[in-house]
Amino acid sequence: MSVVIKQESQGYATRTFNKFATADIAREAPGDVVFMSGAEAVARGAVEAGVAVSAAYPGSPATWVQENLVLAAKAFPDLYVEWSTNEAKSFDVCVGASLTGKRTFAPLKQVGVNWILDSLTDWVLKQLRGGLVIMIGDDPGGDTTTDEQDTRHLAPFVEIPLFEPSSVQEQKDVMLHMYELSEAARIPIFLRLTRPEFYGRGPVTLGPIHHEIRRREPTFSGDVDEFGMGLHQSTPWFTTKVAERHDRHHRQSLAVVRDFVERYPLNTLEMNGTEEIGVIAAGITYGYAREAIERLGLEGRVAVLKYVTTWPIPDALTRRLLGSMKKVLVVEELDPFIEQQVRALSSTMTAHAEIFGKSSPGLDLPFADVYTPDTVAAALAQLAGMPYTPALTPERRARVEALARNTFRPRVGNFCPGCPEMGATHALKQALKAAGLSRSDAVFIGDEGCLNLAELKPWNLADATGCMGSSISIASGIYVSGLKKKIVCVIGDGGFVHSGLLGLMNAAYNNVKMTILIHDNRVTAATGQQLVPTGFDHNIRGEATRRLSIEELVRACGVDYVDTMDPYDTRQSVEKLAKAYQHDGLSVVISHRMCALIETRHLGSRGRMGEHLHPFYIDDAKCTACMICARVLGCSAIYDQGNKVPPVIDPIECIGCGICALVCPDDAILQLR
Repeated sequence: MSVVIKQESQGYATRTFNKFATADIAREAPGDVVFMSGAEAVARGAVEAGVAVSAAYPGSPATWVQENLVLAAKAFPDLYVEWSTNEAKSFDVCVGASLTGKRTFAPLKQVGVNWILDSLTDWVLKQLRGGLVIMIGDDPGGDTTTDEQDTRHLAPFVEIPLFEPSSVQEQKDVMLHMYELSEAARIPIFLRLTRPEFYGRGPVTLGPIHHEIRRREPTFSGDVDEFGMGLHQSTPWFTTKVAERHDRHHRQSLAVVRDFVERYPLNTLEMNGTEEIGVIAAGITYGYAREAIERLGLEGRVAVLKYVTTWPIPDALTRRLLGSMKKVLVVEELDPFIEQQVRALSSTMTAHAEIFGKSSPGLDLPFADVYTPDTVAAALAQLAGMPYTPALTPERRARVEALARNTFRPRVGNFCPGCPEMGATHALKQALKAAGLSRSDAVFIGDEGCLNLAELKPWNLADATGCMGSSISIASGIYVSGLKKKIVCVIGDGGFVHSGLLGLMNAAYNNVKMTILIHDNRVTAATGQQLVPTGFDHNIRGEATRRLSIEELVRACGVDYVDTMDPYDTRQSVEKLAKAYQHDGLSVVISHRMCALIETRHLGSRGRMGEHLHPFYIDDAKCTACMICARVLGCSAIYDQGNKVPPVIDPIECIGCGICALVCPDDAILQLR
């Protein structure tokens, strides 16, 4: 039986892990209009649809949907929510609950969806029971992730439908529709939103919460033919159960999907019959198209087809538009996913409009980055044969950028003040010299997370950076290639538990020689300090649990050289890392220190960091302006004033970790008392 942790710990968890959640997520007030972000609206839609299980792994920009469901689970104890160890495991949890008839939800960022493909392609053909929706958090522009992946291509690859709502209200409403379709077709369904849609806000009319669906009694038939491969069953010599299931998927499940798409009322065509130009758009680009039409004064002169289902697209509405227009513009960010479907459909028509999109010569519709209303307006004006000048001209943009440079202090990527990963990164670099190595003697491989910042100045300690949990295996590959350099791998606790543990097993089993530094800061810091199994003695639901020991996990993988360090103790950290570098084998050092943001929240404020964590200041009389604290350590609370003037420590930003005082050769950095 789960034991609830004590009240003060629950309060700490609430302050820390529910920063972008709203109480409206569980509000019983059908018909009320509230102001919500897209993340809140999707979560509210899941609640209204009767979702009983939601499992995910943190990843921006999708993180805050699950954060809201964590809050909803406090109001509805029969709603189960978890942060899983990785995305593949979260999807499998959802599959298991779906097999008992429960509605389940897997809100994931786009690269996280890549992790579920093996299991997803399997279960598409086996037919689920409870509805299962997989939310994709795509990020055109790559603002919060490692790549600019257009995940829409997975829908036809996996052969499941894809929804892209175009307003905050629709983001809530489509959830109920998708669960109804999922259960009718007995397959998972994709919901795709992009970063601006998660963070954008708008009015939402609340609907009723279907408690009766969430409270369905779970059942499990144990029917191998329903859920298993069924390979033991008698089949004709010329086929297998797998092929039979694939055939059934096309004849039954996708037939249900296509019928739904053709009748779906949120796919709309705004056309009065006198227009010569049409626009096809979905998701956020529909709003851009509407604004572009208004800016150009083309209201009533341009027909607009809005897709909410973007795979498959609605056949009848698309044919109607193509058969009525002279020109049709397809507007979408990233790849020409919709455009290709429209062109393919047009090839079956005897006559149709000329189709314009990303593949049209001379039309500036980029394949990368986010769009704006200006992007759409410029293309539409070109089709309409009219001039268009963007509101933000290149000249005005240049003036704005110059004003910003002259007004604000330049902001570069940097560790938070007092970040233990900053101290450990500094020690990593200093330990090279202590071990008799130069920077060119070593190769540093980084992982995903805050530690990415190590690739920047003044550290320059990431020669290559991989995706979540991949760094240890990449470093192993460099070692087995025969490269005659010291191989160093750096990974966070979140990445280690996510999949790095498997890489460590592989490295130990294959006798790889390298040094691994694991940052144990207790949370997945880069995505907002969500809990990890190695973090605390409770989970996201507030239940007491056993905190996994990274040291025990490392030793269980067969690693003999395991050491720990405190990154706030620079001298000792340098000594320990230098010894690890010199070890002729596989060495692992674990840097134990809680994320500085978590620690300040834990104590209530930076002003209560304890006797040894008061802010520091620089004594100008002692300081020689050597700039080691600012330019070598790189703490963002220390400001370099240039011209050999002593730097300044901002007492508001400084949390008093004391690393700067340890590295100062002049003993000029002192603690305020």
